[in-house]
Amino acid sequence: MPAHEKYVSDQGEAQSGASSLLSLIGQSKHVTGGFPIFAIKAMLVSFSSATVFGCASYMLFHGPLGPALSFLCGSSFGFVGGCVHRWRTDRTEALQVVRHYPRLLEHHLRLCGEAKHEFDRQSFAQWSKDIGSSPRKQGLAIVAMYAAAPALERIQSEQEEAIVTAYASGAAEEGGDSL
Repeated sequence: MPAHEKYVSDQGEAQSGASSLLSLIGQSKHVTGGFPIFAIKAMLVSFSSATVFGCASYMLFHGPLGPALSFLCGSSFGFVGGCVHRWRTDRTEALQVVRHYPRLLEHHLRLCGEAKHEFDRQSFAQWSKDIGSSPRKQGLAIVAMYAAAPALERIQSEQEEAIVTAYASGAAEEGGDSL
């Protein structure tokens, strides 16, 4: 079984109905389980902001610009703004994942058809040194972050459970941390 097919089949129940549909439509060795989720979120944010900005622009500028041009200008601004916002938000999260869970992100990057050959010549630590200034690497990290989302949720849930258990047993009070 090729690496991508194994990777997609390993996603199991982690994919939602919409991302399953997108992965069926765009089945390719370059599409990981994370890309459809990223694409759906980016489009939803962009469409929503395009609608809001388009309507607001129509209401404010329909007199001087006319109804069509005022809506088109506002919705274009909103769509681009939504895309930029999604990129900046996801980039910040992906860089945090690189810092806090490097082995998990490396695992998902190695499974990604787009990035797996980059680790033939260098380690993940070397690869990630310039991630803050490389849009390509940031994009790969974002897709890997979405692919790793079920594992990240599991890790964070277990960490939270340990904190709650410590509070319940009274150990947190000894450290000065109380409710």
